[in-house]
Amino acid sequence: MVSSDPYQVFISYRRDGGENLSRLIEERLEKIGYKVFLDVEALKEGRFDEALYDYIDQSVDVVVVLPPRGLDRCVSEDDWVRREIAHSLEYHKNVIPFMMKNFEFPSNLPADIAPITKLNGVHENHEYFDKTIEKLVSFLKSTPSHGDLTNEQLRKAAEEGNVQAMNDLGLRYELGTDEGVHQQQAFVWYRRAAEKGSPAALYNLADVYERCGADVTRMADYGIEIKEHVSGIEEMQAILYEKAQELYEKARALNFKPAAFRLGNLAEEKRDYKKAMELYREADPYPPALNAIGYYYKNGISVDTDDSEALRYFSKASESGYAPALYNYARMLEQSSPEKAIQTYRKIAFGENAIPEASYCLGKLHEGRGEYVQAANCYRMARDNGIAEAEPALRKCQEYSLR
Repeated sequence: MVSSDPYQVFISYRRDGGENLSRLIEERLEKIGYKVFLDVEALKEGRFDEALYDYIDQSVDVVVVLPPRGLDRCVSEDDWVRREIAHSLEYHKNVIPFMMKNFEFPSNLPADIAPITKLNGVHENHEYFDKTIEKLVSFLKSTPSHGDLTNEQLRKAAEEGNVQAMNDLGLRYELGTDEGVHQQQAFVWYRRAAEKGSPAALYNLADVYERCGADVTRMADYGIEIKEHVSGIEEMQAILYEKAQELYEKARALNFKPAAFRLGNLAEEKRDYKKAMELYREADPYPPALNAIGYYYKNGISVDTDDSEALRYFSKASESGYAPALYNYARMLEQSSPEKAIQTYRKIAFGENAIPEASYCLGKLHEGRGEYVQAANCYRMARDNGIAEAEPALRKCQEYSLR
């Protein structure tokens, strides 16, 4: 299951003329409760350029701040404002021109961004800036973060047609944060949001079908009915998996990275590792996909073994705090940088979502340094969480600590 996209509004601007206004818009929208990504000029360098596309993909709305002559440079295919607008239009984002005083659309806009001239926009007015922001908000398709909304407020937003609220309401029903678990209601709201094109809802709907394919008895929980005549469980499972694949593909077509990752998982289950790797690369920078790419390089799956590439991808995936990537990253650091490995293991060895294997590996590193008390604590935690080999290691450390 995935929640609605992490960013709601992407603000694109030119540094020469639009930066101050863009930061002011960002501040006002964030105060209202929107999650805003402000395009940063420094990102438009080297391999980080593609990250901007990913932030656009995450967002529902794209606000383009247009100072005087702000689109003149768009005649160049390499111009970043042009590329951001073109990408936003191609993937059907809600693009809103925010036009500063004396801005005019050029008559020779390239075809890939020409539709921006026909979109509803906002004209800057310093004297009535609050009213200008109110008008901007009226054009936004996203709504302020739903995390702080009561169940009733979220339900009202969903019933009024807010797609993001529909998906989030489905999550609350499924996760039991709305007076208990109501999976049939979750399915209804996922389906409504999916029908309106929400990639997150398409993904969640696919996930439901996939889980029901693994256990057909769960169909009753979600109220899923299959109209086709089926002769047995295997045929029923095949239909459910096919439906899941279809929905994942629809989300993927909207450039929803988690969907490409799940399709990679499905390809991997069929032992089509080459296809899986292609899909994992497509899902970059989604952390689980980066971790999978690192694993393929580490183990020589569909590519030549390359520890340096594996380390790079594990490192990149771990930046988000993704626990499996942190574990793999620490494993590779044990020989070259044991102190850094210890620091990395500590991030995932303790707490509610700890990885038991990390506790065990941390224990081994402490034991190797003669730190038997610390090692014993780590082994004890690993043993209590099901790591059988931690028991003899614990006893050994306890004996050493008594000497």
